[in-house]
Amino acid sequence: MAGVALGGVHSVTAGAAEPVPESLAKAIRDLTSEPRYAHSSFAIQVEDRGTGEVLVDERGDAMSTTGSVLKVYGTSTALHL
Repeated sequence: MAGVALGGVHSVTAGAAEPVPESLAKAIRDLTSEPRYAHSSFAIQVEDRGTGEVLVDERGDAMSTTGSVLKVYGTSTALHL
């Protein structure tokens, strides 16, 4: 797959019907660069539910400790409804 760097956010669009909107990459950059997150690290991966295609990957394979396991569980449950 071809990856395109969008200011720290990598958009994987090979085979995608539409490229990932720049507005999404900008929203991720804006959020993760806020001063209150200066000592934080982020791992973000967005996949198409239907195809499993990775649309956005910023350290998505990095091992990390989540801020709240319940938030992750609740979000993943909501996405599968």
